Amino acid sequence: MEDYINAGDSQIFSMTFAPVSGGPKTSVLTFIHNAEGNSFTMSLAGTGMAPVAETPLTVSITDLAMNDTRVNSTSRKSFTLANTGRRSVSVTLTLNGTDASQFSVAPAAVTIAAGRNRTFIVTFAPTSAGSKSAAITMTHNAAGIPLSVTLRGQAIGVVAEAPLAVSVTELTMSNTQVNNTSRKTFSIKNNSKKSATTTVTVTGSDASQFSVTPVRVILSAGRSRVFTVVFAPTSAGTKSASLSIGHNAGGNPLVVTLKGKSTSSLSVTAGSREAALLMEQGGVAKRTLNLPAHFILNPNFPNPFNSQTIISYQLPEATKVRLEIFNMVGQRIRVLVDSFQSEDSHQAVWDGKNEEGDRVGSGIYFYRMQVGAFSAAGKLVLLE
Repeated sequence: MEDYINAGDSQIFSMTFAPVSGGPKTSVLTFIHNAEGNSFTMSLAGTGMAPVAETPLTVSITDLAMNDTRVNSTSRKSFTLANTGRRSVSVTLTLNGTDASQFSVAPAAVTIAAGRNRTFIVTFAPTSAGSKSAAITMTHNAAGIPLSVTLRGQAIGVVAEAPLAVSVTELTMSNTQVNNTSRKTFSIKNNSKKSATTTVTVTGSDASQFSVTPVRVILSAGRSRVFTVVFAPTSAGTKSASLSIGHNAGGNPLVVTLKGKSTSSLSVTAGSREAALLMEQGGVAKRTLNLPAHFILNPNFPNPFNSQTIISYQLPEATKVRLEIFNMVGQRIRVLVDSFQSEDSHQAVWDGKNEEGDRVGSGIYFYRMQVGAFSAAGKLVLLE
């Protein structure tokens, strides 16, 4: 090119580099003039870069995290792959990395039409606890390099359920008079998949003041059993013991703490029929009973039940009691009590059997207490 520069002026020249191939390029620019002196040169250098093809595929995320997944369970998350190009694209997804076996992706191969997208499901199924990582590589037949999604998972160990579970860890029976009794119940459930044999023993300095029934049972898988603890103090004061529940279900024996408080005091508030009844023979007080003013039939416990249930009731006076079990059509199944009983709190246990000792089927049953002109009933639900 040729240009004129007036005296005292300057001229700016623009250089353009337009490589037609990749790699380093060099040239020399020579300035020839009609002024005094020699012509002069300028070295030119440039590097040509091959064009980078842009992929028409875009992924919605590049990192998937699935935390707090229990061992041998699953977590799922999804991501989307969009084809923004003008042609269909075939995509193949593969898992790689140290923990690739802990993850899966579906579908593993798809064809995505132009302008469409596709959702993929990633499943994390850990077989051991700890942090897991892998990656999904998406190869395709479009321009550009493969895409990838990083996978991270945190697996936590399975919390094993105790094979046997007891409903309470402590039983307290207070204000029980010497030579009288108090009763409370608790239950044991077998959470394992096999039958378990349990043996219950009373230990401790005051073990002789307590008793438990039954003392040995076989619990079927998934079943529970009710146990009755009786506090029968022979002297006044605070008593304590423990129930040790041994079993063959694995793990340590279960323990229930027993506490009782007995008294020999015979105090009566004048005119308080509900508070106490003082009986005397020859001027010597024999005992004080906390009695209700009326006959009371309590709801059975537990309800529903599958092994046995306890029906408790209170009598304000000594009388004959009849307690029966009936089915839905009114047929008598079992007579639990048919005797003369003293004024006190009483309990009867039904083990789900009829008069012949055969186990009855699941369903709704009724219990009825008849005391003279007084009659009361309740509903039981037996589950097998």
